Amino acid sequence: MTKQKGNGKSAGAPKAAEFTGSPTSQRRVKERWRLESQLKNCRANIGLWEGKLATATAGVKRWSEQLSLGTGAAHSILISFTKDVEEAERMIAAFKQNVVNLETEIAALELIPEQAAQRAEGQGILAALALARLEGDKQIDATLSVVIALLCERQQVTAKMRERAMALEFDRDINLDDMRFDALLRALPKEMARESGKWVEWFLGREADRRPSKITGGQVTLPETLRSHNAFQIDDCPELTAAEEKRIRDIVDACFRRDHPQPPAEESPRIPGAPVPEVPPEKIQWGIIR
Repeated sequence: MTKQKGNGKSAGAPKAAEFTGSPTSQRRVKERWRLESQLKNCRANIGLWEGKLATATAGVKRWSEQLSLGTGAAHSILISFTKDVEEAERMIAAFKQNVVNLETEIAALELIPEQAAQRAEGQGILAALALARLEGDKQIDATLSVVIALLCERQQVTAKMRERAMALEFDRDINLDDMRFDALLRALPKEMARESGKWVEWFLGREADRRPSKITGGQVTLPETLRSHNAFQIDDCPELTAAEEKRIRDIVDACFRRDHPQPPAEESPRIPGAPVPEVPPEKIQWGIIR
């Protein structure tokens, strides 16, 4: 294999394209969401146990005073409040340590400059590969067009052969070795490069109708592309296509309906004089009057 002088890289290797992709991956964004949710719960628990600690500390002070005054039951009550103080302090310390651990994990998800540079280089190489493959797909289309034209010509020749064979009183269904090639013609795809081009536009985020769009609720993910990790939460303002905007609205609306089910519609009041609707037997409840 031919090598480039000096750098040891293959001469045929794709060069990194001038491409700006997403600064991080969807996997890291979703992991950050998960850790931030745990962090929020930890801090809420710290607040809860700090409230319990304040109550228990006040109880220790109050019942210590009662014990010094000779109140009989003060000793056992004081012991109970002392245990509550110890438990609250242990729980607060545990949750605070968990907060430190979670904050460390969240910070580790951020790419350092060296990692960001490596990611950008890798994105450029992947973009170059996608564009190179698209050019190959165009060549495939051109080759298929030649094959399809040859197969069509063969069909025409076969039709003329069938006319001559029938003139010689052969059966109309004579085997002229045409079925194999007719099946091949039907199976060959057309305009493969057009669909490939659409995919490349999507993967590289090059659609013409992209525009800033504010996310109005929840956490939403779409299939990740090289341009965007496509993991969004409320108040984010990514550049989306019209189709992506609609998809996200549908997801948010579906989540809202799931979390806020509508109460069953009330039955319309019966109009006086109207016939009473028949009640299905399975809905009739029987009872004995005493």
